[in-house]
Amino acid sequence: MKNYVSFILLMCFAFLLADCKKHQDLPVYVMDSDTMIDKHFDFKAGSYWIYKDSLNGRIDSFYVSSNYITKQGTENAIYVFHYIVIRDVSETAAFIADSSRWVFDFRAYDMWAGYSYGRNGYGWASTITYSPLFHYPFSVGDIYSSFDTVNVTQVDSFLAINGLPYYNVAKVHQHINVGVTSSDITRMDDWFFVNDSVGLVKMKIWHPLDNISHIWELQRYNIVK
Repeated sequence: MKNYVSFILLMCFAFLLADCKKHQDLPVYVMDSDTMIDKHFDFKAGSYWIYKDSLNGRIDSFYVSSNYITKQGTENAIYVFHYIVIRDVSETAAFIADSSRWVFDFRAYDMWAGYSYGRNGYGWASTITYSPLFHYPFSVGDIYSSFDTVNVTQVDSFLAINGLPYYNVAKVHQHINVGVTSSDITRMDDWFFVNDSVGLVKMKIWHPLDNISHIWELQRYNIVK
Protein backbone atom coordinates (compact mmCIF):
# COMPACT_ATOMS: atom_id res chain seq x y z
CA MET A 1 0.00 0.00 0.00
CA LYS A 2 2.83 2.33 0.90
CA ASN A 3 4.53 1.69 -2.43
CA TYR A 4 1.24 2.33 -4.26
CA VAL A 5 0.80 5.73 -2.58
CA SER A 6 4.40 6.62 -3.37
CA PHE A 7 3.83 5.72 -7.00
CA ILE A 8 0.71 7.91 -7.21
CA LEU A 9 2.55 10.86 -5.66
CA LEU A 10 5.46 10.36 -8.04
CA MET A 11 3.11 10.36 -11.06
CA CYS A 12 1.35 13.52 -9.85
CA PHE A 13 4.69 15.26 -9.48
CA ALA A 14 5.68 14.15 -12.99
CA PHE A 15 2.45 15.54 -14.47
CA LEU A 16 2.92 18.85 -12.66
CA LEU A 17 6.52 19.08 -13.86
CA ALA A 18 5.47 18.32 -17.44
CA ASP A 19 2.72 20.96 -17.25
CA CYS A 20 5.15 23.58 -15.93
CA LYS A 21 7.62 22.74 -18.68
CA LYS A 22 4.83 23.03 -21.25
CA HIS A 23 4.00 26.55 -20.07
CA GLN A 24 7.69 27.48 -19.98
CA ASP A 25 7.96 26.46 -23.63
CA LEU A 26 5.15 28.78 -24.72
CA PRO A 27 6.24 31.85 -26.71
CA VAL A 28 6.15 35.10 -24.76
CA TYR A 29 4.91 38.25 -26.52
CA VAL A 30 5.65 41.59 -24.85
CA MET A 31 2.85 43.86 -26.06
CA ASP A 32 4.53 47.00 -24.71
CA SER A 33 7.41 46.84 -27.16
CA ASP A 34 7.81 50.44 -28.30
CA THR A 35 10.34 52.45 -26.31
CA MET A 36 9.02 55.77 -27.69
CA ILE A 37 5.56 55.07 -26.25
CA ASP A 38 7.11 54.38 -22.86
CA LYS A 39 9.34 57.43 -23.05
CA HIS A 40 6.42 59.79 -23.59
CA PHE A 41 3.42 58.18 -21.89
CA ASP A 42 4.62 55.93 -19.07
CA PHE A 43 2.99 57.99 -16.32
CA LYS A 44 3.77 56.73 -12.82
CA ALA A 45 1.88 57.08 -9.54
CA GLY A 46 2.11 60.69 -8.38
CA SER A 47 1.17 62.02 -11.83
CA TYR A 48 -1.94 64.15 -11.94
CA TRP A 49 -3.78 66.56 -14.24
CA ILE A 50 -6.15 69.33 -13.14
CA TYR A 51 -8.80 70.26 -15.71
CA LYS A 52 -11.54 72.85 -15.79
CA ASP A 53 -14.79 72.01 -17.54
CA SER A 54 -15.66 75.13 -19.51
CA LEU A 55 -19.30 74.01 -19.82
CA ASN A 56 -20.04 74.18 -16.09
CA GLY A 57 -16.93 75.68 -14.49
CA ARG A 58 -16.18 72.54 -12.50
CA ILE A 59 -12.64 71.49 -11.59
CA ASP A 60 -11.82 67.80 -12.05
CA SER A 61 -8.67 65.99 -10.97
CA PHE A 62 -7.26 63.08 -12.94
CA TYR A 63 -4.53 61.01 -11.29
CA VAL A 64 -2.64 57.76 -11.89
CA SER A 65 -4.06 55.20 -9.49
CA SER A 66 -1.92 52.32 -10.77
CA ASN A 67 0.78 51.50 -13.31
CA TYR A 68 1.52 47.81 -13.67
CA ILE A 69 2.68 45.00 -15.94
CA THR A 70 0.83 41.68 -15.99
CA LYS A 71 1.06 38.35 -17.80
CA GLN A 72 -1.97 36.72 -19.40
CA GLY A 73 -1.64 33.18 -20.70
CA THR A 74 -3.49 31.29 -23.40
CA GLU A 75 -3.10 27.73 -24.63
CA ASN A 76 -0.62 28.84 -27.26
CA ALA A 77 1.21 31.88 -25.87
CA ILE A 78 1.86 34.17 -22.94
CA TYR A 79 1.20 37.90 -23.38
CA VAL A 80 2.78 40.62 -21.27
CA PHE A 81 0.58 43.71 -20.99
CA HIS A 82 1.30 47.16 -19.56
CA TYR A 83 -1.62 49.07 -18.08
CA ILE A 84 -1.98 52.55 -16.62
CA VAL A 85 -5.19 53.38 -14.76
CA ILE A 86 -6.13 57.07 -14.52
CA ARG A 87 -9.10 58.09 -12.39
CA ASP A 88 -11.13 61.27 -12.41
CA VAL A 89 -12.55 62.76 -9.20
CA SER A 90 -14.58 65.94 -9.12
CA GLU A 91 -13.46 68.48 -6.53
CA THR A 92 -17.11 69.49 -6.13
CA ALA A 93 -18.70 67.31 -3.44
CA ALA A 94 -22.07 67.31 -5.19
CA PHE A 95 -20.53 65.56 -8.21
CA ILE A 96 -18.37 62.91 -6.52
CA ALA A 97 -20.46 60.13 -8.08
CA ASP A 98 -19.93 61.69 -11.51
CA SER A 99 -16.49 60.19 -11.94
CA SER A 100 -14.66 58.37 -14.68
CA ARG A 101 -11.72 56.08 -15.29
CA TRP A 102 -9.24 55.74 -18.13
CA VAL A 103 -7.27 52.54 -18.66
CA PHE A 104 -4.33 52.99 -21.02
CA ASP A 105 -3.14 49.76 -22.63
CA PHE A 106 0.18 49.82 -24.48
CA ARG A 107 0.15 47.77 -27.69
CA ALA A 108 3.41 48.15 -29.60
CA TYR A 109 3.07 51.41 -31.59
CA ASP A 110 -0.47 52.05 -30.34
CA MET A 111 -2.01 53.44 -27.19
CA TRP A 112 -5.36 51.75 -26.57
CA ALA A 113 -7.69 53.30 -24.02
CA GLY A 114 -10.89 52.31 -22.28
CA TYR A 115 -13.03 55.06 -20.79
CA SER A 116 -15.76 54.25 -18.25
CA TYR A 117 -17.89 56.66 -16.27
CA GLY A 118 -20.58 56.58 -13.58
CA ARG A 119 -23.46 59.04 -13.49
CA ASN A 120 -25.16 58.50 -10.13
CA GLY A 121 -24.71 57.10 -6.66
CA TYR A 122 -26.10 53.68 -7.56
CA GLY A 123 -23.01 52.60 -9.43
CA TRP A 124 -24.44 52.64 -12.95
CA ALA A 125 -21.67 52.98 -15.51
CA SER A 126 -21.21 52.93 -19.23
CA THR A 127 -17.99 51.90 -20.93
CA ILE A 128 -16.62 52.93 -24.29
CA THR A 129 -13.37 51.42 -25.51
CA TYR A 130 -11.17 53.43 -27.84
CA SER A 131 -9.22 51.00 -29.99
CA PRO A 132 -6.77 52.61 -30.30
CA LEU A 133 -7.01 56.21 -29.14
CA PHE A 134 -3.89 57.27 -31.04
CA HIS A 135 -0.57 56.19 -32.48
CA TYR A 136 2.89 57.51 -31.80
CA PRO A 137 4.57 59.21 -33.56
CA PHE A 138 1.60 61.34 -34.49
CA SER A 139 0.55 61.62 -38.10
CA VAL A 140 -2.52 62.91 -39.87
CA GLY A 141 -4.87 60.19 -41.07
CA ASP A 142 -7.22 57.43 -40.01
CA ILE A 143 -6.54 55.26 -37.01
CA TYR A 144 -7.66 51.66 -37.32
CA SER A 145 -10.80 50.85 -35.39
CA SER A 146 -13.31 48.11 -36.07
CA PHE A 147 -16.46 49.76 -34.78
CA ASP A 148 -16.14 53.53 -35.00
CA THR A 149 -14.46 56.33 -36.91
CA VAL A 150 -11.19 57.78 -35.67
CA ASN A 151 -8.83 60.14 -37.42
CA VAL A 152 -6.08 62.60 -36.60
CA THR A 153 -7.27 65.73 -38.32
CA GLN A 154 -4.09 67.74 -37.75
CA VAL A 155 -0.87 67.89 -35.75
CA ASP A 156 0.00 71.33 -34.38
CA SER A 157 3.65 72.13 -33.74
CA PHE A 158 2.51 74.59 -31.06
CA LEU A 159 -0.70 75.06 -29.10
CA ALA A 160 -1.43 77.27 -26.06
CA ILE A 161 -4.15 76.29 -23.57
CA ASN A 162 -4.80 78.51 -20.56
CA GLY A 163 -1.53 80.30 -21.22
CA LEU A 164 0.50 77.07 -21.10
CA PRO A 165 2.56 76.19 -24.21
CA TYR A 166 2.44 72.69 -25.69
CA TYR A 167 4.37 71.35 -28.64
CA ASN A 168 3.53 68.55 -31.08
CA VAL A 169 -0.19 68.25 -30.31
CA ALA A 170 -2.35 65.80 -32.25
CA LYS A 171 -6.03 66.62 -32.70
CA VAL A 172 -7.93 63.31 -32.64
CA HIS A 173 -11.60 63.04 -33.66
CA GLN A 174 -13.61 59.95 -32.79
CA HIS A 175 -17.32 59.35 -33.31
CA ILE A 176 -19.87 56.55 -33.35
CA ASN A 177 -23.30 56.70 -34.91
CA VAL A 178 -26.10 54.29 -34.09
CA GLY A 179 -28.43 53.43 -36.96
CA VAL A 180 -32.11 53.95 -36.12
CA THR A 181 -34.51 53.11 -38.97
CA SER A 182 -33.58 55.43 -41.82
CA SER A 183 -31.52 57.91 -39.79
CA ASP A 184 -28.42 57.89 -37.59
CA ILE A 185 -28.16 59.06 -34.01
CA THR A 186 -24.81 60.15 -32.67
CA ARG A 187 -23.60 57.82 -29.93
CA MET A 188 -20.33 59.61 -29.35
CA ASP A 189 -18.56 62.62 -30.82
CA ASP A 190 -15.26 63.30 -29.05
CA TRP A 191 -12.16 65.38 -29.68
CA PHE A 192 -8.83 64.76 -27.94
CA PHE A 193 -5.79 67.03 -27.99
CA VAL A 194 -2.79 64.83 -27.28
CA ASN A 195 0.63 66.22 -26.38
CA ASP A 196 3.64 63.91 -26.70
CA SER A 197 4.89 64.48 -23.16
CA VAL A 198 1.95 65.65 -21.02
CA GLY A 199 -0.78 63.48 -22.55
CA LEU A 200 -4.31 64.86 -22.92
CA VAL A 201 -4.25 68.66 -22.73
CA LYS A 202 -7.88 69.07 -23.82
CA MET A 203 -10.91 66.77 -24.13
CA LYS A 204 -14.27 67.54 -25.72
CA ILE A 205 -16.60 64.69 -24.84
CA TRP A 206 -20.16 64.52 -26.13
CA HIS A 207 -22.25 61.37 -25.61
CA PRO A 208 -25.80 62.61 -26.23
CA LEU A 209 -27.56 59.29 -25.65
CA ASP A 210 -26.02 59.13 -22.16
CA ASN A 211 -26.49 62.86 -21.52
CA ILE A 212 -22.75 63.35 -21.00
CA SER A 213 -20.93 66.45 -22.16
CA HIS A 214 -17.54 67.87 -21.07
CA ILE A 215 -14.98 70.30 -22.42
CA TRP A 216 -11.98 69.74 -20.17
CA GLU A 217 -8.99 72.05 -20.54
CA LEU A 218 -5.76 71.42 -18.67
CA GLN A 219 -5.02 73.93 -15.91
CA ARG A 220 -1.90 72.45 -14.31
CA TYR A 221 -0.24 69.07 -13.95
CA ASN A 222 2.53 67.06 -12.35
CA ILE A 223 4.15 64.28 -14.38
CA VAL A 224 6.17 61.42 -12.85
CA LYS A 225 7.95 59.07 -15.25
